[in-house]
Amino acid sequence: MTSRAAAGHPHVEAEQTITLRIAGGLSPDDAPRLSEELRQKLRDRLRGDGPPGAPLARGEPRRPPVTVDVAGLTRIDLAVVDTLARLQLTARRQGTRIELSGAGPELMLLLALTGLSGPAGIGEAARAGPGE
Repeated sequence: MTSRAAAGHPHVEAEQTITLRIAGGLSPDDAPRLSEELRQKLRDRLRGDGPPGAPLARGEPRRPPVTVDVAGLTRIDLAVVDTLARLQLTARRQGTRIELSGAGPELMLLLALTGLSGPAGIGEAARAGPGE
């Protein structure tokens, strides 16, 4: 897995946006390691944005979401679901959330079946319209 800064959220500097790329197959042992990696990246990004993990004040705008690019996954199974759920929990503890990029129908169906998709769950990143 690699990560890089990426442009995405229209009101956020590119260096504030985090993109995580997950490729290959995941095992249950990968979830804690990837969660810790995300936690560290969020701490680094939020260093000048208040104390890490501090709850957002009422009316304070949410921090930009983290994009998790899952297009390179070769196997969709419960290890992937567990990893994404842990990444979402890590992100929410830091006042943000994750959005998926490159998620196929198989992964979206598995997330729906486990109750992890939809408005309160893991969402798909906005897609560009035709011709964009």
